[in-house]
Amino acid sequence: FDSVAFEYFFLQCRSKFILDAINDVDLNDALRLACLDMRLATIRLKLPYDALVKQFPVDQFLTKSVVAKFTSDALAKVLRESFGNFVHMQDDAVMLRYVEIVERQPRFHVQTFAVVTDCWSPGEAVTLHLSYSYGITLVRSNSSKENVSAFNDLASLRTSSLRDKLYLYLSRRSGPTFNFVFPCLAA
Repeated sequence: FDSVAFEYFFLQCRSKFILDAINDVDLNDALRLACLDMRLATIRLKLPYDALVKQFPVDQFLTKSVVAKFTSDALAKVLRESFGNFVHMQDDAVMLRYVEIVERQPRFHVQTFAVVTDCWSPGEAVTLHLSYSYGITLVRSNSSKENVSAFNDLASLRTSSLRDKLYLYLSRRSGPTFNFVFPCLAA
């Protein structure tokens, strides 16, 4: 067990959650994650729960989208009630449980890239999401999503590079071909 590598993985999971990079986190899971994070802070800072919430705002442990669903009093109450479920856990167990919850979120394993494509309008900047479960999805600046392809529908995937850009050509068994440009990537 490599504790340093696990700590880094935990911090990556925490960062993805706090920055709202994982879409559609179940509300109960979000509250569990906040309580686990708070429990870890009480252990490492050697503070009781009440001192921790006085010293740090609770929104430091939650995403903005979750905080927006509660009044501050209601959020404080639900966190206090939920925190009791984790008070017995120690450092490694807290991190392990946190990672288990984050990993089972549907969008956790999605890799995201800013790309340029001509699919809708010339040179449009979009976000390309790649994941085994969801395949390839484009998200436009207006937040509309286009499912490009499941991986089992790919006929070919080619790359080429020219100067400071990497080009991705994606052909499907059924449907159109897509071309993407990854700006400023060295090949």
